[in-house]
Amino acid sequence: RLHMKAFRAQARAATGPWQPQRSLTPQRTFALCGPLRPRVVLVDMPDDSVERPLLMDKVDFTFGGGPSVSTDDLDDQTMREAEALIVRRCHIGARELARTSDRLKLVLRVGVGVDNIDAAACRQRGVILSNIPGAWVEEVADHTLYLLLALLRRTEDLQQVVRSGGWTMAASEAHQRMRRARGLTMGIVGVGRHRDGLPPAGPA
Repeated sequence: RLHMKAFRAQARAATGPWQPQRSLTPQRTFALCGPLRPRVVLVDMPDDSVERPLLMDKVDFTFGGGPSVSTDDLDDQTMREAEALIVRRCHIGARELARTSDRLKLVLRVGVGVDNIDAAACRQRGVILSNIPGAWVEEVADHTLYLLLALLRRTEDLQQVVRSGGWTMAASEAHQRMRRARGLTMGIVGVGRHRDGLPPAGPA
């Protein structure tokens, strides 16, 4: 809206009262006035291979450098210009927010929990704190299914037997404790997206 108002003011000054049929398209208006490109800082992401292709035409990226990076590793200019911080495990609290400016509008945690982010400090600064509720649902569900099968087939017991030096009677005992998945009923204790990510019928 600000860009449209500025363009209309320029148009009135140059050609008289603004007429809707003579207005430029929004794309051309942004080209004249300059695109709005927020500065997004990926603080401790492993890389930007996912975010950059999706958003490179909409925002300017600053890649922090890797998963071991914290805001302490970022220079003051980067922190002042940041309009959004995208983090995984690094801490964001009052001290880190103090290095930012009023331009900062969003702290996004790539994951479900926000334990590493001071929600009260964000609220005090008027910064939106957000997460990704659907993150890692498939990964957790897959791993749950793997652990279930590992318990049924005693893979950990058999692995320890082999690592200890052989395929002995102990291995036969581990074999005897194996169970077949077919015909069993799988009970899921839990709620939320991770539970829903499991196959409804479990192992076929």
